Amino acid sequence: MISVLETIEVQGYKLDIYGTKEEPLFLAVDVAKMIDYSVGRTSEMISRIDADEKLLTVVSRAGQRRDMWFLTEYGL
Repeated sequence: MISVLETIEVQGYKLDIYGTKEEPLFLAVDVAKMIDYSVGRTSEMISRIDADEKLLTVVSRAGQRRDMWFLTEYGL
Protein backbone atom coordinates (compact mmCIF):
# COMPACT_ATOMS: atom_id res chain seq x y z
CA MET A 1 0.00 0.00 0.00
CA ILE A 2 1.18 3.52 -0.76
CA SER A 3 1.40 6.34 1.78
CA VAL A 4 2.17 10.07 1.90
CA LEU A 5 5.87 10.84 1.66
CA GLU A 6 5.62 14.61 2.04
CA THR A 7 3.12 17.45 1.69
CA ILE A 8 4.06 20.58 -0.24
CA GLU A 9 2.21 23.80 -0.98
CA VAL A 10 1.73 24.87 -4.59
CA GLN A 11 0.01 28.20 -5.23
CA GLY A 12 -1.80 28.00 -1.89
CA TYR A 13 -2.92 24.40 -2.41
CA LYS A 14 -1.53 21.53 -0.30
CA LEU A 15 -0.38 18.64 -2.48
CA ASP A 16 0.57 15.27 -1.02
CA ILE A 17 3.55 13.47 -2.56
CA TYR A 18 3.48 9.68 -2.49
CA GLY A 19 6.03 7.09 -3.59
CA THR A 20 9.71 7.91 -3.16
CA LYS A 21 11.90 10.97 -3.66
CA GLU A 22 13.35 9.27 -6.75
CA GLU A 23 9.92 8.36 -8.15
CA PRO A 24 7.29 10.72 -6.71
CA LEU A 25 3.60 10.10 -7.34
CA PHE A 26 0.73 12.58 -7.16
CA LEU A 27 -2.90 11.65 -6.56
CA ALA A 28 -4.75 12.47 -9.80
CA VAL A 29 -7.85 13.82 -8.07
CA ASP A 30 -5.67 16.23 -6.04
CA VAL A 31 -3.96 17.42 -9.21
CA ALA A 32 -7.36 17.95 -10.85
CA LYS A 33 -8.45 20.14 -7.91
CA MET A 34 -5.18 22.06 -7.98
CA ILE A 35 -5.54 22.98 -11.66
CA ASP A 36 -9.29 23.69 -11.36
CA TYR A 37 -10.16 20.71 -13.53
CA SER A 38 -13.65 19.42 -12.76
CA VAL A 39 -13.17 16.67 -10.18
CA GLY A 40 -16.10 14.80 -11.73
CA ARG A 41 -14.10 14.64 -14.95
CA THR A 42 -10.84 13.37 -13.46
CA SER A 43 -11.18 10.11 -15.42
CA GLU A 44 -11.23 12.15 -18.65
CA MET A 45 -8.03 13.90 -17.57
CA ILE A 46 -6.42 10.55 -16.75
CA SER A 47 -7.38 9.10 -20.14
CA ARG A 48 -5.28 11.79 -21.82
CA ILE A 49 -2.15 10.81 -19.93
CA ASP A 50 0.26 8.22 -21.36
CA ALA A 51 0.11 4.77 -19.74
CA ASP A 52 3.69 5.00 -18.47
CA GLU A 53 2.93 8.31 -16.74
CA LYS A 54 0.12 7.04 -14.50
CA LEU A 55 -0.45 4.26 -12.00
CA LEU A 56 -3.57 2.65 -10.51
CA THR A 57 -2.95 1.41 -6.97
CA VAL A 58 -4.67 0.83 -3.62
CA VAL A 59 -4.80 3.65 -1.06
CA SER A 60 -6.31 3.73 2.40
CA ARG A 61 -8.42 6.89 2.75
CA ALA A 62 -11.03 7.62 5.39
CA GLY A 63 -10.71 4.08 6.67
CA GLN A 64 -11.43 2.52 3.28
CA ARG A 65 -9.15 0.81 0.78
CA ARG A 66 -9.69 2.25 -2.69
CA ASP A 67 -8.12 1.98 -6.11
CA MET A 68 -6.79 5.43 -6.93
CA TRP A 69 -5.01 6.89 -9.94
CA PHE A 70 -1.64 8.52 -9.45
CA LEU A 71 0.44 10.57 -11.86
CA THR A 72 4.18 10.25 -12.12
CA GLU A 73 6.39 13.31 -12.21
CA TYR A 74 6.22 13.22 -16.03
CA GLY A 75 2.44 12.76 -15.96
CA LEU A 76 2.13 15.80 -13.76
